[in-house]
Amino acid sequence: QAATPLHWVPPQVDPEQVTLVVGFGDGVVRLLKEVKDAFVLLHVFKPHTLPISALSFTRSGDLLASASSDGTIFFMKITKDADGAAKEFAPIGFVTIGAPISSLHWCPDGSKLLACASGEARLIEIQRPVEEQLDTSATFEISLEMREFPFELKRVIPEKPPPKEKKEGEDDDEEEAEPEPEPIIPPTGNALACQWVSDRSFLVSYDGEETRGKVYECAFDNKYPLQELDTHSGAVSLIRFSHSGRYLLTGSVSGQVGVRPVAEGASGESFFLTKCWKGYIHGMESKVTGCGMSWDEGKLVTCGTDGSVVMLKITDGFGESVQEALTSAQALREAEAMQAMLELEELKAKEEALALRPEPEDIVDPSHYSLQQEKIQAEEDRRLAEAELKKMSLKERVALIRTDFEELLEQNSKLPAGEQLPRDEMEIDPGLRVILEKEADDKVEEARKELAWISEKKQIGLDKLKSCFLDDLAVEYITLHSLRSPYTVASFRTKKLSKAQRASMDAVHGLIDSEEQANKGGA
Repeated sequence: QAATPLHWVPPQVDPEQVTLVVGFGDGVVRLLKEVKDAFVLLHVFKPHTLPISALSFTRSGDLLASASSDGTIFFMKITKDADGAAKEFAPIGFVTIGAPISSLHWCPDGSKLLACASGEARLIEIQRPVEEQLDTSATFEISLEMREFPFELKRVIPEKPPPKEKKEGEDDDEEEAEPEPEPIIPPTGNALACQWVSDRSFLVSYDGEETRGKVYECAFDNKYPLQELDTHSGAVSLIRFSHSGRYLLTGSVSGQVGVRPVAEGASGESFFLTKCWKGYIHGMESKVTGCGMSWDEGKLVTCGTDGSVVMLKITDGFGESVQEALTSAQALREAEAMQAMLELEELKAKEEALALRPEPEDIVDPSHYSLQQEKIQAEEDRRLAEAELKKMSLKERVALIRTDFEELLEQNSKLPAGEQLPRDEMEIDPGLRVILEKEADDKVEEARKELAWISEKKQIGLDKLKSCFLDDLAVEYITLHSLRSPYTVASFRTKKLSKAQRASMDAVHGLIDSEEQANKGGA
């Protein structure tokens, strides 16, 4: 069977760095160790039934993920020996994506796997499997938490068509207002390759009309790309970093290879440098299937679907220019970091000053006065305060007068009996007592009249009730109970005859009496 993906095993799995991991067309994965003049088979297993399309080790070297064109991803646990080399590959399980997978890559911390699958912009993040939470007693098919990246380009507003020429005699009012063109979302195409940059962001390429030839840095918390790297004229089929991480290697479906310097330790827009070397290494109709640098980053090796493997020497001048660009980028980053630090210190100083400032009393009571209510209440409080002040002033004057009067009474009591004034002559205002007594008599009379009115009202009500319910009764309902027998006798509630009935009865009795007298006279 033909070999499909081929990678050097990372040093976390093979400290000697002489082992290759190779996927084959029948779904078999083999680990081959390079010896003096041959390759020795170390491990072999068959996780798939169709050709292997992608392989990826975690950075710690404890898991291997393999993908196939049947749309499945298989996870293998790696057990190491005392020297740190892979001793055993144990199956964990597989998940089904449902579409052929073209690229796999673990994030730096190994917590999630990024996969590119065929379909409209299908970029899928898969959580790392935890063996303790999986049941593979009957089948290796497992269920893991996944989410698709909602990649979307910013909306584009089409250009308006040129205005039509106005003919003679046409009014401006007759011209119909043309509707504003609606913004459109450019199609993204299929995801071809992916590569994690950090635990948060990753690189991805698409083959859409607007996305072809570009590499996008994205994050799952933002549907729009963080930045865009214009790399090739054709769709980017391969994304890979060099061993040191100083170069980003890309390959396109049109046979072009790109090498872009990367500023170490940077993030955001200054991470990837603008300068990018591009070269058509393979035929225009040949897709770049592999690309890598030597450990000293002095050589570049590429291969394509045209069957050729090309090795290029990287000149010293390229390295010097890259170093200059990196130095410039480093200086820019340091300046930006210094500016950010100054802004952060200024922000901290403002926050500290804000924390020291006394906070205003918050309004938490729902019944707190509004500004208008507070103004009205303040005016009312002012009037009440003035009235209270007058009242207190009057009370103070009365208290002084009372004190003086008590002193006079005391002085009068100390005089001889013949010289003392009588108590009624000590009154300050003789007419005040008469006024107060009259006011008291008036209040008593008013209360008496009120009570008389209330009493009369109650009596009238009682008379009305008697007139309605008792005055027209001849016999009330009365019940007599026997003490020694179970018999009970009751009267009937009987009303008196009305005036009309009594008049009729009197007329009838008069006729009877007159007839009886007539009969007696005739006899």
